Amino acid sequence: MMVAVLGTRASIVSAQNTPIYKSIYDSAKAKYEKGEYVEARALFLEVKRMALEDETYSEMIDYRIALCLEREGNFKEAIKSFKIYANSEKINDKIASLESVEAKIRELEAKLAQETNKTVELEKAKKTVADLYKRADDYATKGNLTSALALYQEVKDLAQRASIYQEIIDYKIAYCYHQQKDYVNAIKHYRLYIAASSIQKGWPDRTKVQKHILDLERYLEKEEASTSSLAMDAKTKALWTEGQTRYRQNQFSEARKQFTAARANMKASNRYQEWIEYYIGVCYEAEGKSTEAVEAYKLYTESKTVFKNMPAKEDVLKMIERLEKSLQATTPSTVALQKKLKEMHDQARRLVAESKPAEARQVLSQIKQEATAANLYTHKMDYDIGVTYDREGNYKLAVTHYKTYLNAPAIQPGWPDRYTVQNRVQFLQEELNSKGGGTFSGGGSFYGDGGGPGILGPADSITGKWWFWAGVAVVGVIVIYVVFSGQGEATDTGGGKSRPLGFGGDPVLTPGIPLLRF
Repeated sequence: MMVAVLGTRASIVSAQNTPIYKSIYDSAKAKYEKGEYVEARALFLEVKRMALEDETYSEMIDYRIALCLEREGNFKEAIKSFKIYANSEKINDKIASLESVEAKIRELEAKLAQETNKTVELEKAKKTVADLYKRADDYATKGNLTSALALYQEVKDLAQRASIYQEIIDYKIAYCYHQQKDYVNAIKHYRLYIAASSIQKGWPDRTKVQKHILDLERYLEKEEASTSSLAMDAKTKALWTEGQTRYRQNQFSEARKQFTAARANMKASNRYQEWIEYYIGVCYEAEGKSTEAVEAYKLYTESKTVFKNMPAKEDVLKMIERLEKSLQATTPSTVALQKKLKEMHDQARRLVAESKPAEARQVLSQIKQEATAANLYTHKMDYDIGVTYDREGNYKLAVTHYKTYLNAPAIQPGWPDRYTVQNRVQFLQEELNSKGGGTFSGGGSFYGDGGGPGILGPADSITGKWWFWAGVAVVGVIVIYVVFSGQGEATDTGGGKSRPLGFGGDPVLTPGIPLLRF
């Protein structure tokens, strides 16, 4: 490595003819020695200009300038100045030999190439992150939170490796978990967000996010307390907890598998208790498997033990009676019709996912008509129709059908909880009052697709009025606007519990008012 030595004025001019820029040159030397390289270079450049004017210029001054540029990290310009000195006919070996300067040039060229490669890789990483980020937002707008979550997590990993990570991405990850009712992971990522050294302008308010954390923690504590008297070892508790999470996410088959595994573990450890059968029965009922649900419920009611904080056996006996009546009315033709209606319902779900609510409603209206004729009508059918009007922005008719749903004598396992629907109805009524009623433009997706402040849709989009964020995905600078709904208490309308007993009560509010799904 060449040692840079700032020589005396004699290396530039003859001592017999002191130049007028001597004091400037001495000041430049002093600043260089203090590490003030930008200021030193400015003075050396002034010396060069004056030396050229009075014809005392020597390429050694370019060597001085090159040293400053190198220390500043400007390798490209430093190489140029070193080459000017290297091509000089007056090389001063005492200060910098030709070999040492050429070695320095090669060293800087290698650093410059490496730096260029890093820049190229960084730009590629930024583009990849931006593309994935946009795709994640697109999935989120369509309500596909599972895919959105996977991509947001990939964005976080790539952003961290490219040193362009910002904590706002953890907020988005937390939000997905929150909407999916995976409260443990939601809390984890909300905490990563509020741990940011600084919350940028436009990001969700730290105190409001902290309140969401507290709400979720209280919910989990309540859920824990509701079964604190039940005998569970660590493995059973883990399986039961996962079952709860899956049930909240409407993944009833997966929830049942977790509860069934918990039962198997309880039996293997000689700790079996019939309370687990209730959870299995609720899942079966939500899946539409009434026979299996009755069998599980009966095991629960026949237990000699009264389980604290679990449903009263009298209530479960009423559930059994309701299901048995339904089974007795089942005929081969009814089974065939139910199969047909399910296939039609699946078709309607796909149409809604494809942003075709009007076409979906035609199918759902036919379902309701045929089911009513066969005495198979349920209030859930009106809820589904309400969702299609909601997606179109026809809030008045959406409210009408949602209210019909809320008049159901009881909310069955697997149905949307009463509180969330009440919350949505209240929001829609407020929107109708503020706009004078009628139909809003926009809709069909969660955010819209362009205009407005970032990824939210047009300013007049129905979802743009309330959905949880509006942001931009410019890599390195992500801006999010968040609208948090109020945190009221759930109320009972006299139509039964919002959710089955043993599942933590009413749901925790999420940021914004979620668009309902079926």
